[in-house]
Amino acid sequence: MILRYIRLLLFFAGTLAGTQIPVVVDNYGQLVDAHLIEAQENFRGFREIADHHFAGSVDALIRHHEASSDTIFRQEGESIRRIHLRIRHLSALSNAFEMGWGSRLKQLFISGERGILDEALVSHRYVLPIAVETLVFGSVTGLLLLLVIEVMIRTARYLRRRRGRSGTARRQKKPHNSSM
Repeated sequence: MILRYIRLLLFFAGTLAGTQIPVVVDNYGQLVDAHLIEAQENFRGFREIADHHFAGSVDALIRHHEASSDTIFRQEGESIRRIHLRIRHLSALSNAFEMGWGSRLKQLFISGERGILDEALVSHRYVLPIAVETLVFGSVTGLLLLLVIEVMIRTARYLRRRRGRSGTARRQKKPHNSSM
């Protein structure tokens, strides 16, 4: 009887934990977009210079900086390159995030940017929005947790029964000492 209540509690805990997945995913996506907007804003002046002097080619602007004899100008070229690469990276993350839940989950758990994920987790507030995604993720997570627990319980019972049988068989095979 108690085991049934424990299973029910575990299902409920798994369901509540699963409802947080869409919330964290949304937070992560919003942070990716916020970092992208910030990087684009920081890069706007360089983009305008590239548009005005290099027919819009940021790569030509970077090459111009790198070819300079001025050390500071060359270092500035490296800064421009880093910001430009950051914008490309964040744009790719943002675009992949728009491809659906499979892509979002892959990005969050496998190929996402760890710094932004950490930021999303630190700023996460536990809420229970009533939406289809939260109900689906919550139910699936609860069921998976319940399934794992059930398999573990059944495996433990099987091993206990098997050990009990082999112990009984060993006791029956031992020869009795009748020398007394």
